[in-house]
Amino acid sequence: MQICRISPTITRVPCVSIAAATHRAIHNVIKDHNSESKLDHQTLAFMEGFGNAQYGVALPYNYKSHREWETLFGRTHLQEARKITDIGLYPFPVNLLFDRGLHFVSLLTKKSSWFDRAFSLLNLE
Repeated sequence: MQICRISPTITRVPCVSIAAATHRAIHNVIKDHNSESKLDHQTLAFMEGFGNAQYGVALPYNYKSHREWETLFGRTHLQEARKITDIGLYPFPVNLLFDRGLHFVSLLTKKSSWFDRAFSLLNLE
């Protein structure tokens, strides 16, 4: 399994594109954020600023909604095999503000094309 790590020099979108371009990887795992509202965006920006700014990590504040993630996965020929949104990063009562489905971990698999399926049926890979 290949784990896609995000560094200050690699933003989220290229990271997914790199994972999709890895032809031999069977699974790709990402941990990121969902932002469905202005409150979600502000909460995530506060958390990132508080947790990452002190380490010099680039803070693009580029949060995507679930729908935007699905579109991005589709464009990069990936599909979610499994998604976990109840990660449990924070204890009660902090979790009431900071968990709320803002974080997710997804197991991504490469979408197979009709061409890939034909080759696998013929055992020519």
